[in-house]
Amino acid sequence: MRLVLSLLLLMLALPAFAQDADLSEEEKFWNDVMSQAIYGPDTVTVNAVGEFELPEGMIYLPKKAAVAFSEYMGNPAGDSLEGIIFSEDEDWAGYVEYYAEGYISDDDAKEMDADAILKIYEDGNKEANKERVKMGTAEIEIAGWAAKPQYNAEQHILVWAMNIKEKGVETAAEDLIINYNTYVLGRSGYFDMTFVTDASVFEAQKPIADNIISNIKFVSGEDYASFDPEKDKDSGLGLTALIAGGGAVVAKKVGLIAVIAKFGKVIIAGVIGVAAVIFKRKQKKKNSMYSE
Repeated sequence: MRLVLSLLLLMLALPAFAQDADLSEEEKFWNDVMSQAIYGPDTVTVNAVGEFELPEGMIYLPKKAAVAFSEYMGNPAGDSLEGIIFSEDEDWAGYVEYYAEGYISDDDAKEMDADAILKIYEDGNKEANKERVKMGTAEIEIAGWAAKPQYNAEQHILVWAMNIKEKGVETAAEDLIINYNTYVLGRSGYFDMTFVTDASVFEAQKPIADNIISNIKFVSGEDYASFDPEKDKDSGLGLTALIAGGGAVVAKKVGLIAVIAKFGKVIIAGVIGVAAVIFKRKQKKKNSMYSE
């Protein structure tokens, strides 16, 4: 947190209303990213198949800005990334993705084996760590479940949470990073929302994530109940296979927090908060100019 405060103080010391010509390339980057931001309260459309209500006090970076931000932080984004949610006041981030994989069966909802799934993640992470070493990124260790997989059959929402730490670094329980994962199933694919925070505030922040997740709605005809086995693509996957996902998905899941483990999760929220301050100042200046 001290680093975040230092960043804020540093950025606040900059000229408040510098013209674009006076900005560094980095400042221009942040201006461009934040000019695309959506501020709550507002309705956010995702991939033309769904939408959710963004609460007051939150910022959403849509696809183009989210990809730019993710790559800036050293975490290359795939085509699935649709946006990133940040809080203006708290240190967490939420990644929003959509996968048009086809229909996901929930027939195995009562048969999920949490221990077996965790083992698959751990094995997949070992392979992903080899790539991280090549990239010069900190290796990651999965430190067990923060919440075992649970499925809401009425809303077709699958949730679970994993504890993450940097490999080889002694980490207190309250300092673990938590990936809170949610899949919202639809007719032709699923939304994947991953909220990243730390264990010390997870229980307090979990209701915030749950509130966003609970109001994700597929547009008419794209909801889970609209699946037509005669016409629509079936992914051939069940819930266990969806969570475990094979090596590629395991690497993607854990890869979301690789940069966080190396640099500290609060830096991400802090940087976006600083960018928001700059953007709001510029907007305030522009508004005052128009009113003169």
